[in-house]
Amino acid sequence: MAKVSQKSYKNAHNKGHLIKKELAKYLRLWPFIFGSILIAIAIVFVQLRYTKSQYKSFSKIKILSNTKGLELPQAGFIFSRPNINLENNIEIIKSSRLWEELVVNLELVTSFLQYGNVLLTEVETLPFNYKLDIPLDEISDTQKFKIDVRNDGLFVFKNEMLEPIVFSDYSTLGKDHDLPFTLSPLSFESIKANIGTVYEIQISPVKTTADRLRQKFNVTVVGKNSELLELSMEGELKSKSERILNGLMEVFELDGIRLRQTISERTINFIQERFTVLANELDSIESGIKDYKVTNNMLSIESKATADLTKLSLSEQELVTVEAQFLVLDFIKKTIELPLESLEILPNFINDDGVNINAEIKAYNALVFEMDRLKTNAKANNPVFIELQAELESLKNNLKVSLALFRLQLTTTKNELTEKNTAYNASLLEIPSMEMYMRNIERQQQIKETLYLFLLQKREEAAINKAITEPTMQVVEYASSWWDPVFPNPKNLYGMALLLGLAIPIAIIYLILLLDTKLKSIDDIKSIVDGLPVLGEIPFVKDNSALILEKNDNSPFSEAYRILSSNLSFVLPLKTNKEAQIILSTSTIKGEGKTFTSINIAVALASLGKRVLLLGGDLRNPQIHKTIGTLKNNDGLSTYLHNRDMSWKALINPITTFDNLDIITSGPIPPNAPQLLNNGRLESLLTEAKHEYDFVIIDSAPTLLVSDTMLISPLADLTLFVTRYGYTDKELLNFVKDMNETGKITNLAFVFNGVKSAKSYGYKYGYKYGYNYGYNYGYGNKN
Repeated sequence: MAKVSQKSYKNAHNKGHLIKKELAKYLRLWPFIFGSILIAIAIVFVQLRYTKSQYKSFSKIKILSNTKGLELPQAGFIFSRPNINLENNIEIIKSSRLWEELVVNLELVTSFLQYGNVLLTEVETLPFNYKLDIPLDEISDTQKFKIDVRNDGLFVFKNEMLEPIVFSDYSTLGKDHDLPFTLSPLSFESIKANIGTVYEIQISPVKTTADRLRQKFNVTVVGKNSELLELSMEGELKSKSERILNGLMEVFELDGIRLRQTISERTINFIQERFTVLANELDSIESGIKDYKVTNNMLSIESKATADLTKLSLSEQELVTVEAQFLVLDFIKKTIELPLESLEILPNFINDDGVNINAEIKAYNALVFEMDRLKTNAKANNPVFIELQAELESLKNNLKVSLALFRLQLTTTKNELTEKNTAYNASLLEIPSMEMYMRNIERQQQIKETLYLFLLQKREEAAINKAITEPTMQVVEYASSWWDPVFPNPKNLYGMALLLGLAIPIAIIYLILLLDTKLKSIDDIKSIVDGLPVLGEIPFVKDNSALILEKNDNSPFSEAYRILSSNLSFVLPLKTNKEAQIILSTSTIKGEGKTFTSINIAVALASLGKRVLLLGGDLRNPQIHKTIGTLKNNDGLSTYLHNRDMSWKALINPITTFDNLDIITSGPIPPNAPQLLNNGRLESLLTEAKHEYDFVIIDSAPTLLVSDTMLISPLADLTLFVTRYGYTDKELLNFVKDMNETGKITNLAFVFNGVKSAKSYGYKYGYKYGYNYGYNYGYGNKN
């Protein structure tokens, strides 16, 4: 639990430290941030001073349901939303047609403005009686007239003309001019009060004025499921905006009323036209029914069907009677052709109205009866019997002729009756078609009559709706205005200025810090090479002449190097033989101050009474003799490494200020520095110097540019990597980290050089640096 608490405390402490560190980056540049805020506030102040104030006016209306006159609401109407399309109404309110009508009604084509010290502001009226003298449809473009009220009259400048039209009595009435308006003073006091005032009259076309006003107008729905609309408008004059909104509501309402009245009028006219057509169609149908009944000789379908059925029944009875007569004829004919002994009495029910067959049959039956009587009492040769027989034979022949004639008559009668039955049947079969035709006509007649009554009802409804046309809207709130202007809004603008004045410099600083990959603190070093020590921070100096050349120098610069020298003891290995500690000073690139640091470390150690040898190990770009101007670089380390007969002690340059500080410069620039450093001579020099000195400081070449330092590093007890504030790129430390992790350099420590004070954070240094590392080969360089 103790470990967990300690870890939590450490994390919280690190977070607080990081936050404080980030804030410090921005707070160092507080003058820049404060100046940005002041500039933003000044801009807003100027904008408020020279910007016209815009005020918002608004009103509310309720769109009424589009009901159908006096018609009662249908079932479910209470629980459903009324038939209202707010989008359509919004588009109508914003339509150019409605706004052009509004401009004409309120005479908005003319605007009045007054010149001030800076701004040209709009005013509601002029101190004159104003009247526009030209028709609105003749205004084709915008015209401007400047009205200057002076002591000696009214000066009118037309469309920026230099020569004015002067009216000495301040009135244009009765004067010869080409102005599209007339002006006359309201009173002498009003003229006197406005002497020196300059006005401007702008006359614009109706469409232009309507479009300009529409741009300042807005309409929104109030609430989610509401029939309320809020009309709003922004302008310089509250009274004008309110007048426009109230006028717009009136025009919108009248437009809806006119639309409904127009619909009612068109409905009435249409119904009246249909009445004439329906009346003619009904007359035509009734005339058709009459002609059809006359043509078919009937009063009605029912009466015609009854008559035809009666005729057919009678005709069928007669036909049955005729068929019966045919049967009787066939029986009689068959009977009279029998032999005499088989003769029988003939039936007597033939209808002989035309032939008188029944009389012959009666006579025949009497003879047959007589012969039957004689046949039982007399012989066959009885003369009476024979005479009766002859008479019967003659009667049979006559009867046959009569029957044949009667048959012809019956056949004719049958044919006539058959034709009648066929005609009666055909007439009866026509009754369904006639009935269907009549029903069709009656149906059309009923439809026309129903339509006639429906149109009659609708005409009355349309007439009533026209007489009592319902409004399309209800005014909820008449136009009113906010007291404070909506633009420019001082509170919002100053708040925005403060926000932008703070945000813009912070964003700029953030981008600069984000894009800045240079080292700016020890924490930047530690975050990359975690675990490697940073022995000290060296303050920024403007040139390389800042050296510790006096023992009693107590400047912050000197103290920084003394602290660095003291910290060396914590990272140098302990030696029991009292041999010198070898310290290698290097950097990643040129310009980070490794030579400068090497010299001052040597001076700081010497000031503590240590015997120090400063060795110029940068054979390619010697810098020690340039920093210490009293030194010469004629012979040095390169000479010793090249000449095996030379003693290194002969190359020592003592420093008069410090008796215990010796310097060996790099010497002439050789063409083969790696070979010289690797020939064993340097190791011999260091072995001998260990017994002569307490410290040997080697100023080596940058590790990123050449491999010389890699050859010297195994001989050193400590390798100091010098980094520079605002110069060393953070990415270069990964190279140093890799060398340490791969064992190419051991016992590595860092020095942070050129650290600036908080006040100078982020500014340029007093001297320039570059990444180019110049190398010249040959022993001819004697600098």
